[in-house]
Amino acid sequence: MRLRRGARRAVLLSLLPLLIMAFAGSAPAAQGGAWTLERVVLLQRHGIRSPTDSPAKLDRYSAQPWPSWPVAPGELTDAGRRALAVMAAYVRSRYTDLGLLPRAGCPAPGLIYVWADSTDERTRVSGAVMAAGLAPGCGLNSVCTEPGHTTETRMLCARSSSATE
Repeated sequence: MRLRRGARRAVLLSLLPLLIMAFAGSAPAAQGGAWTLERVVLLQRHGIRSPTDSPAKLDRYSAQPWPSWPVAPGELTDAGRRALAVMAAYVRSRYTDLGLLPRAGCPAPGLIYVWADSTDERTRVSGAVMAAGLAPGCGLNSVCTEPGHTTETRMLCARSSSATE
């Protein structure tokens, strides 16, 4: 499968934090001491979603009828949920191998913080899927912006049963 240039860039940028993590432990500090990882910030977009415009509107720009999607416009698809779950499982595995997350049991409270910075469904569910995959069975919630408020007002995102399926 051949990726478009923009898609290749997105994949490479999403892997950048993992590459930094892979090499962070192997380089000595400039002052002669060992490096100590203090924090990891992983930025990502929501998972795979349907187009945000209606099929009728999209049909105006295509010679072929626009395909139908199994979810409402702009919502996360089941494939998007599954892809995020795989990514979260990989990140958890990698961080466990590096000793950053426990092999068994739940991480210490406050060790993992997942913030889904948007009020739309696809972003809130993406955050919930990542939280569930990073700490499976631990009840970790993502934090998001409450609909109708600014990013200064944050709340625990509701976890739908579909978030982890």
